[in-house]
Parts: sequence; C-alpha cells; structure tokens
Amino acid sequence: MYPRVWRSSINQTTYKQLNPTTYTAAAITPSYIADIEAATILDEVLGRARPGYKLRQLCRPIRMDNLAARIDIATALTGQEKVPPLVEAELASESYTSVEFDLWKNVVHVVISDEAAKKAAHDIMNLNVDDASRDLARMENKQIAEIAEACSEKVSGTAYSDWGAMTTPPDSDTNPFTAIQASIEYIESKGYTPDFMALHPSLWGKFVTNSS
Repeated sequence: MYPRVWRSSINQTTYKQLNPTTYTAAAITPSYIADIEAATILDEVLGRARPGYKLRQLCRPIRMDNLAARIDIATALTGQEKVPPLVEAELASESYTSVEFDLWKNVVHVVISDEAAKKAAHDIMNLNVDDASRDLARMENKQIAEIAEACSEKVSGTAYSDWGAMTTPPDSDTNPFTAIQASIEYIESKGYTPDFMALHPSLWGKFVTNSS
C-alpha cells in the first residue's frame, strides 16, 4: 500500500496518510487537453517544388558588370594549301564585327514585415529568398528557350520533317538521327564539338517514340 499525499488549498499545507481508506481520482483523457494539445510542425513546407532548369548549358556564360556591353567577333583566317615553290601566298587577315548588348535585369522583389516573420511557424524570409532564386532560374530558362526557338538557321540540304509522323504505324516516316547527325557535322565544321542537345517536351516525346 502506497501512502497518499495531498496539499490543502486552504492553508497550503501538505498532508500524508500512511494507510488511506478513501480515494478520489480522475483520469486525464485527450478531451481535457484539447485546447493545449501540442502540434508538431513539419520543417518542410510542401508545394515549393520546381522543375530543374538546364538550358544554361546551351549558353556560354559571360560575366557582365554593367547593363551595356559590347562583344567583338572575329572571322577566322583562311590559309592557302599546297603553295608552289617561290610563290608568295596571299595575305590573310581577320575581320572584326561588334555586337552591342543592352542587357536587362530579372528581379524577384521580396518584402516581409517583422511582425509576419516573428509570427510565422517557419523562417519565411529564407523560404522566400530560396524560392526567389528558383524563379530567377525559371525566367532565365524561359528567355533562353525563346531565343533558341527563334533560331532559323538549319543545315542546308536537310529538310525539316515531323519525327512523330507515321503513315503506316508502327513505322515512323523519318529517322531523327539523320537531322541530328547533319547538325553535329555542321557544328564540328565550325570548330566546335557538340555535347548537348535540348528538345521541347513534345519533340522529345516524338524522338523517344520514333521507331527508326
């Protein structure tokens, strides 16, 4: 038998009864603590996922400290082959053209009041800054895609064909590697080695489902 201990609400004195014969008790159930029930807040805030933006790999990043810039482009020299003895080769020289750039800014402006920051369950400033950086990547990706899709230069002799066309399914009408190989050879003829191919999701779907 355990002793019973209680505290008087009148004189604030603690009493102990060694051999109690009368008991009063109450079990605390969840209904008693509904108003003070602890809530576990997940550190991660859902709904902040974004796609991976990768079109920067199509570009050559150049640091620009000002919003106005000029890039000089030189044409390569062309030499002469198999020059005969005592024959002077023609003089060769580079020519230069300048391209002026009037650059723009991509901005995500975030403002959070002290009251909102101190009342929020999460570090909303860091969450907003992190999401802002992701949206800057989205804007950059969108602008690169617009310029790339507007490019009208195509390899001469390689007509455009629909990679998804199937006059007699399941055989595709055209082989996409014909156009891809022609583009690779064209880029290599300019002195560069292609290491990246970007496709719109709809075009990618035609590429992977092509039977050729």
